[in-house]
Amino acid sequence: MEPGSVALASILKGIAAARPDSEHTVNGARRLTWSESDRRTDQLAGVLAEAGLGCHTERADLPPHRSGQDHLGILTHNRLEYLESMIGALKARVAPFNINYRYGPAELEQLLTLASASALVVQGALAERIRPVIDRLPRLGLLLQIDDGSGADLLPGALDYEDALNRVDPTRGGLADVTPSPDDLYLLFTGGTTGMPKGVMWRNGDAVTECFNGSRRANTIEDFAGAADTGLRSLPAAPFMHGAGHWSAMRALLGGGTVVIPEHDGRLDPHAVWSTIDREQVNLMLIVGDAFARPLIEAYDRGNHDGSSLNVLVTGGAALSAGVARQILDRLPTVMIVDGFGSSEAGGQMTRVTTSGNPDTPGFKVNDRTFVLSEDRQRHLHPGEDEVGWLARSGRLPLGYLDDAEATSATYPTVDGERLVVPGDRARVLEDGTVHLLGRESSCINTGGEKVFAQEVELAVVGVPAVVDCLVIGAPDERFGSVVTAIVELEPGHSIDLDSLREALTGVIADYKLPRRLIVEDRVRRGPNGKADYGWARQVADSAPKR
Repeated sequence: MEPGSVALASILKGIAAARPDSEHTVNGARRLTWSESDRRTDQLAGVLAEAGLGCHTERADLPPHRSGQDHLGILTHNRLEYLESMIGALKARVAPFNINYRYGPAELEQLLTLASASALVVQGALAERIRPVIDRLPRLGLLLQIDDGSGADLLPGALDYEDALNRVDPTRGGLADVTPSPDDLYLLFTGGTTGMPKGVMWRNGDAVTECFNGSRRANTIEDFAGAADTGLRSLPAAPFMHGAGHWSAMRALLGGGTVVIPEHDGRLDPHAVWSTIDREQVNLMLIVGDAFARPLIEAYDRGNHDGSSLNVLVTGGAALSAGVARQILDRLPTVMIVDGFGSSEAGGQMTRVTTSGNPDTPGFKVNDRTFVLSEDRQRHLHPGEDEVGWLARSGRLPLGYLDDAEATSATYPTVDGERLVVPGDRARVLEDGTVHLLGRESSCINTGGEKVFAQEVELAVVGVPAVVDCLVIGAPDERFGSVVTAIVELEPGHSIDLDSLREALTGVIADYKLPRRLIVEDRVRRGPNGKADYGWARQVADSAPKR
């Protein structure tokens, strides 16, 4: 057998059989062993199967962008039911998908319609967001509502999540004849920052290694179960509703570890995170760049926190600036910082490791399936070439975008007979073969005929003393077409003007990349996943006085 040939649900069941009494999930005061989690996810799968949900057309009989399965949406904050819903759906051959818990009713209706949702798991505190549109979702046949202590009434037609599970004996009924397949879908919806969200269709067997970082040396259930004794206690601080958060959780489970979930209401609580790390002796934490790291550093300094159990700090979904990485290492010198880069469309692509002994790592180290294509996408760029190219990846890739053949063809082209993914990230190959990431083409600013990548300028600006955070956009300009505009958040009591900022950046980035406009805000707005809110940034720039 080869990687990708075993279903995720089957792997996790095999690990549960090998480690029944080990801790699987810790969520506040709630604790589940592997055997308890296995039974609960079997029960959820039974609920889905008894409702007639599952796989209706096998993958081999479908074009790449079509699904033959029912789809289960998950609308919750970070809690153990999120992971249960993913695993239980896969056991029932139902495709789970993520939902942004910040969406309002209109956005939820749009996404659930786009996703052809047959079922939904919703947390009580979020239930009112779905109430106004339930009647406009005729495909939504099963609604499970979690009692989270918020006192929310059950939605019309909804079943209480726990009651539904407790009524099912998973050893009997429809689930007994269901065998999960590695071909079954795991759906990951993009954030929609550059337009409508898109549903990326992964074979769950491929997602095991390409998204969830499962061992590439384990090709059978027995291989995974035999190696599942890592002692990993992982705390994903990022929201599960975005890939980075639940990818990190699944990585821990595939190693037989424990997922530790702090109490979560949709916002990062830095003190709760550190308290949980110390209480549960967490040894790996996932964050999202500076947006998570800065408040965590501040909370560490203000609180009576230890953090000595932490061995690895992974950042994914947004970059961690060099200055912030040094601040972390000053406080936790034995921690290894792993800056992971990937995307919904490509899975994990590159990593950059920073330690106290190696604090300055300029480029990302690529794996044997990641490379940079030339501007015309016709050849691989070699180390030291100055050309800006496209980050690409080969190997086991998603099938495409749900119900969107045109977008699938554009993002997954075939070059020299090989199918690739080119998500839109621009990059250069450095002399040592590492990759210098510039950012998404969609955030590129054309100013006076020169291309400027927003992320490159943002990382430079946050290196300026007193700058806490920064977003960069191109604001319309009669002379240059667009001008580089920096929207910054400063440390309390500090100020900065445009001339001072440009002077501080001279020699750090090229002159044509220097901001020509500066806007200071009390706080730079980002999503709960730490990613830039460029829509907000453009509104701020549009309403700011032109100087």
